[in-house]
Amino acid sequence: MGSTSKSLPPGVEAPRITFRQASFIEGSIGNLKGKLLSASVIVAVVLLLFLGSSQKTENKAG
Repeated sequence: MGSTSKSLPPGVEAPRITFRQASFIEGSIGNLKGKLLSASVIVAVVLLLFLGSSQKTENKAG
């Protein structure tokens, strides 16, 4: 960046571009929380369906 500002005309400054990596990390964490919540709901529904059907099957077989 120092060599770029030396080649500019007097009185002209190069714009400073800041990169905030934390915003991308926060977005990723938020996305991960949503995926974990939806996955846990799906797992709970599947477990309830299978456990419910296995209990019904055991009662019929017994």
